[in-house]
Amino acid sequence: MPIRFRFVTGLAAAILAGAGLLLSGGPGGASAQLTTPTPTLPAPTLAPADYEATIDAQQRLIDALEATVTAQAMTLSAVKLPTIDPALLPAVATGTPAPTLAGDGCVEHVIQSGDTVYALAQDYGVSWRDVLQINGIDDSTILQIDDVLIIPLGDCVPDTPTPSAPGPTLAATPTVEALGPPTSTPFDLAQDLPTFTPVPTAITVQVIIAKVANWGNANTEAVEIVNQGDVLNLQGWTLSNASGAVFLFPEFRFSPGSAIQVFSRPGTNTPAALFWGRDTAAWAAGDTLTLADSTGQVRATFQIEDAPPPAG
Repeated sequence: MPIRFRFVTGLAAAILAGAGLLLSGGPGGASAQLTTPTPTLPAPTLAPADYEATIDAQQRLIDALEATVTAQAMTLSAVKLPTIDPALLPAVATGTPAPTLAGDGCVEHVIQSGDTVYALAQDYGVSWRDVLQINGIDDSTILQIDDVLIIPLGDCVPDTPTPSAPGPTLAATPTVEALGPPTSTPFDLAQDLPTFTPVPTAITVQVIIAKVANWGNANTEAVEIVNQGDVLNLQGWTLSNASGAVFLFPEFRFSPGSAIQVFSRPGTNTPAALFWGRDTAAWAAGDTLTLADSTGQVRATFQIEDAPPPAG
């Protein structure tokens, strides 16, 4: 038995040694200890010189690819793209009018759908008042398609402003400030264009004095005035009696078909009543009332009867 134990022990040690483990023990085999072997790395497959050669080859490949891409880009840039003849393109309408230069140097514009005097004045860079004035029309004129408007540009000085569209005639002729001695043109081209003085728009003035109520009583007497014409601004108008007492109208918009009362007594003006501010009566039996506009032109008169006013 002792010989077999030694043999087994020796065989086990040989097996463990072959597996990479070490077996050690004291006398008699009382203890055993296993140890892990140190791993070994495989040897490199490429030498350092081979690594450098591989990197150089890869860099040469990248350079070749870049050169190919650059050449293709240059080839594309050299290709001539097809062009379109601008004459073959359809005309595109713009907001700029197509003017016609008349023989007197004026620009003539043919009215198209949607044209207005204000919009045309903006397009040509002129005053809309000058356009109205030089064509002999006002802001109430209705423009018709194919009407011709004169645009006051450059040397435009028409011989006779003739209305190109129906409408009332302006009350006055535009005046031009003299800029120097007469030449072949009405003004020196080196100077600024003349400024036209706006004239009042032609309107229908039809105002009447309808009645005088409670004349002779300073607290209740009132003059009733009726507007049978166009809208008016009564600022600067006057209402006077035969003795020379005058009421001066403030700024007041007098609408067509409306009436206003002018009281002699003090009070606060309203859209339907104005107050003179007198302490005594302004009107008497047989007195004549005179209504005049801001220029002094008499627009209406009224004769108070000699009989006393009716009671109440």
